[in-house]
Amino acid sequence: MKRLSGFNKKGIVTLDSAWIKLLLLIILIIVITVGVFRCDRAENDAKWNGGVCPNDGTKWTFIQAVGHRYSTYYIYACDHCGNKIEVDIEPEWADVVTTTETES
Repeated sequence: MKRLSGFNKKGIVTLDSAWIKLLLLIILIIVITVGVFRCDRAENDAKWNGGVCPNDGTKWTFIQAVGHRYSTYYIYACDHCGNKIEVDIEPEWADVVTTTETES
């Protein structure tokens, strides 16, 4: 009977190649997931362009937030040229003001 892992005679842990392959697969999945999230963030930063419309250099104006089941998209527009962007994370640098009115 073959053991998957265990200790050798000197007390050092030994791993079978199946465990090493599994560990490498888990590390690869983690690296790919982190890379996808970083690319998504870089795309949003490129769209945001420092809060300035690339066509005419004016600031973006917050239009609305559109909520879906597991995410929210924030839509910004340029007042001068009408250019619109949609980012899927709330930019930490954006001036988003939420107001709630209640009748008393």
